[in-house]
Amino acid sequence: MSTTERPRILVVGGGYVGLYAARRILKKMRYAEATVTVVDPRSYMTYQPFLPEAAAGSISPRHVVVPLRRVVRGAEVLTGRVTTIDQDRKVATIAPLVGEAYELPFDYLVIAMGAVSRTFPIPGLAEQGIGMKGIEEAIGLRNHVLEQLDKADSTTDEEVRRKALTFVFVGGGFAGAETIGEVEDLARDAAKYYQNVSREDMRFVLVDAADKILPEVGPKLGQYGKEHLESRGIEIYLETSMDSCVDGHVVLKNGLEVDSNTIVWTAGVKPNPALSRFGLPLGPRGHVDCNEKLQINGLDYAWAAGDNAQVPDMVGRRAGNPNAWCPPNAQHALRQAKVLGDNVVAGMRGFPQKEYSHANKGAVAGLGLHKGVAMIVMGKVKIKLKGRLAWYMHRGYHGMAMPTWNRKIRVFADWTLAMFLKREVVSLGAIESPREEFYEAAKPAPAPAAPVQERRPRPPDPPAAGGSTLRRAARHPWCGRPFACFADSLHRGGVPAPTHGVPWGTDVSGTPITEVGTMADAASRLAELAEELLGGPLPVRLRAWDGSEAGPAGAPVLIVRDRRALRRMIWKPGELGPVRAWVAGELDVEGDLYEVLDRVSGLLWERDGDSPGLLAAARDPRLRAAARSLLRLAGPVPPPAPPAEEVRGRSGGRHTRRRDRQAIGHHYDVGNDFYELVLGPSMVYSCAYWTPGGTLEEAQRDKLDLVARKLDLKEGDRLLDVGCGWGSMALHAARAYGARVVGVTLSREQAAYARKRIAEEGLTDRIEIRVQDYRDVTDGPYDAISSIGMAEHVGAVKYREYADVLYGLSGPAGGSSTTRSPGAPSPTRPPTRSTPSSTRTSSPTANSPPWAAP
Repeated sequence: MSTTERPRILVVGGGYVGLYAARRILKKMRYAEATVTVVDPRSYMTYQPFLPEAAAGSISPRHVVVPLRRVVRGAEVLTGRVTTIDQDRKVATIAPLVGEAYELPFDYLVIAMGAVSRTFPIPGLAEQGIGMKGIEEAIGLRNHVLEQLDKADSTTDEEVRRKALTFVFVGGGFAGAETIGEVEDLARDAAKYYQNVSREDMRFVLVDAADKILPEVGPKLGQYGKEHLESRGIEIYLETSMDSCVDGHVVLKNGLEVDSNTIVWTAGVKPNPALSRFGLPLGPRGHVDCNEKLQINGLDYAWAAGDNAQVPDMVGRRAGNPNAWCPPNAQHALRQAKVLGDNVVAGMRGFPQKEYSHANKGAVAGLGLHKGVAMIVMGKVKIKLKGRLAWYMHRGYHGMAMPTWNRKIRVFADWTLAMFLKREVVSLGAIESPREEFYEAAKPAPAPAAPVQERRPRPPDPPAAGGSTLRRAARHPWCGRPFACFADSLHRGGVPAPTHGVPWGTDVSGTPITEVGTMADAASRLAELAEELLGGPLPVRLRAWDGSEAGPAGAPVLIVRDRRALRRMIWKPGELGPVRAWVAGELDVEGDLYEVLDRVSGLLWERDGDSPGLLAAARDPRLRAAARSLLRLAGPVPPPAPPAEEVRGRSGGRHTRRRDRQAIGHHYDVGNDFYELVLGPSMVYSCAYWTPGGTLEEAQRDKLDLVARKLDLKEGDRLLDVGCGWGSMALHAARAYGARVVGVTLSREQAAYARKRIAEEGLTDRIEIRVQDYRDVTDGPYDAISSIGMAEHVGAVKYREYADVLYGLSGPAGGSSTTRSPGAPSPTRPPTRSTPSSTRTSSPTANSPPWAAP
C-alpha cells in the first residue's frame, strides 16, 4: 500500500462503477495529485450482461471479466472487504483475504459496491438455489446442467432421471429470461451427443411473481418473448411464486409440484447489506441516498453510483415525475461512473460539479442463439425489434460496452469462431475439487486384510461391568462407516466383549508376537512406565499384546493388542491417537467404557498437581528417561499410517469453506435419528452447565440460559447463532427471551431438524435457520452473537480471524459468546457489550467468549 502523504480517494467496490470511476479519476488527475485505492473481494470486474452467454458456453468465462490491476494502472488495488467505515475519523476497516484486518484512512470516498441477489426466506432455497451474479456461478451452472445430462444418460432409475432433466428458473427479468434461453439452447445442442437423452425428455420451467416477463422492453416485446420461449417448450407461470424447494422438491403457489436438481434464482437484486455498517444515509430500500450530482447527501467528500445508489432521474423529473429514480442497469452505471469521476476531481479541487442526467436509450435482451428482443429509443421514437435482428443489436451493444479493447476483441473473436465451430459441451465439474484425483493416487495404501488364523486359547472374557459393552463391528446405519464413540449408547444388554477377529497372541496383522520382537511381560513394563509418567498408581489393569497382564485386580481392563497403539498415542497424544488405535483394532477395553475413560484420562490430557501426563513428560528432565523407554517399547519411531477404515476424503486448508462443508457433511449429515439416541430429547451438543443432582437435559438447558444471560438478551434483540446445530439455542432464545434469531449451520440434516422443531413450537416468525457459512452472513448488524462448540472446527490458528468476522457482524451494542479452545488467541478488539468470563462447564472447552480471560 502507498505510504505517501497525498490525499487518498477510496473506491469501495471494483465493479462497473468502481472500475470506470477509478479510470476516470486517474485520467483527470494531475501527476501525484492523489492516491486512488480500489478495494474489492475479487481482483477483477465482471460484466454481468454476458453471464448467460458464459453459462451457455458462447463466450469464454475469462473474457467476461476484466483484471483490475491491468486496467487501473497507477491505482492501489486491495483484494479484501471494507467491513466498517468511521465517517467521523474518515477511516475504513479493511479485511484482506488473509491476515488481520487493518484501518485505512481516506480523504474522499466512492461507494460502488453494486448489488446482491434479492432472496426470500423460502425453505430449501439457500441449500438448492443457484444464483447468477458472478462468473463463478455462471461456470458452475454450465457444469451442473451438463452433469445432469450425464446422470440422466447413465441411470435406469426413472425418478432420478426425471429430477435431473427438470430445470426451474425463478425470475422473469433480463437475467432470468436470458439465462433460461441460453441454457435451453445449450441443453438442446448437448442432447445431440447423448443416446438416452433428447430435448423432449427435458422440462424447463420459468416462474415469476409479476404478470409479465421482460418488463424493461415493454409489454408487447415482453409478450413476444413469452410466446417465443413457450414455443421452445419452456413452461412459464406468471403471477406465481415459489413456496418451497426443500431437497429439490419445488412447490409453487399455484399448486404445481416438481422435483428438480436445478433451481436457478434470478428474482431481482438488492443493495449490498454491508452499506448499513458504513454510517451513510440510506433510502427506504437500503440504497445510498444521493443528490443529482451523485454526491451522498450530507457528506461533501463522498459519492456513490450504480446499483447501490439512489440517484434522482432528472430527465423523468423534468417530465413531471417527482419520484423518478435511475434504474439499476449497465446503461446508467457506465454513464454515472464517468460523471462521478469528474465530480470527485472537481470536488477535490473545489470546482463546481456536474449534474447527472441521462435519457433512456432503450433495452436489448438475448434469448439464446439468433433470438432476442430490442427496444431502441431515438428521441420520441421507439423502435421495436425482435428475432435475429434484435439479437444482433444485443450483441453489438454489449460487445462495445464491454470494458477495454482487449476484452472487446476477445469477445468478438469468441463469437466469430462460434460461427464455424460447434459449441463445446464438456462439463468440467471436477474443477471445483482439482486435487481429488491426485489425492487418491498419493494417499497411503490401505493395510492388507488380516488373514484368518486359528484362535489360540486364552482366558475367558470377564463379564461386562454394569452390563455395558462395546462392539467395534457396529457400523453407522445410514452411511455404513464404522463408529465407536457412540456404540456403547446403541448396544446394551450383556453382549460379550468383542475380539475383532484378531487371534490372541498375535498383532493385528496376524503375525505371532514372538516374530515381531516384543519384550517379555510387556504389560508389567507398560504399567511401570505409566505409573512413572503419571506419578501415581496405575488406574486400570493392562493386558498387552503378548498376553501378559498387570495392574489392580478387579479394575476395568485396557487391552493393548499391538505396539502400534503406543506409537499412535505418542505421535497423537490427544484424542486422535487412541481413537485411531481403537478403529484399527489395536486398542480395546473390557468393562464400562466411561469408567475406563475416566481412569485413563490422565494419559490423554495434562492434569493438575503432581501428575504431569504424557504431554508434560517431554518437558520434564526427570521423566525423559521413562519417555525414552516407552518409545523403545513402542517399536519403530515413524508414525503408523491411519487405519484403512478412517475416512480421509477431505482436502484443502484447515477452516476453508470447502473443507468445512466436507467435514460438517461427513460428521452431521448422517441422519438425526442417530444423534437422538445419544443426545436425548434436548438435542444439545457440546458442553453443559451442571448443578448438583441435575439431569443432562437440565444441565443443557442451564447452559443455554447462561449463554443468553451473558449476552444480556432482551425482547426483540437480533441474535445470530453460528453453528446452530439442531436449533436448541435458537429455540431457547426465542422462547424464553423473545429474541429474533438467525441460525446458520453447514449441515442440511441439522437445519431440517431445527426447522421442524421450530415449526412444532410455532416460532417460525421469530427464527430463521440457514444452511450457510458464517462468512457469507451479510445482513448484520446483530445485537448479539452466540457460537457454541465451534472452536474444534475453527482451530486455534484461525480463531482470531473467526472472532473478527463475528465482531464485524455485531452492532453498536453487540457481543459474542463463543466456545474458546484452549490457547486460542483473542480477537483484535473486544465487543462493546461485556460478558462474564467464568463459566461452569462439563467440557474441557470453556464456554466463554474468546476475549474473556479464563
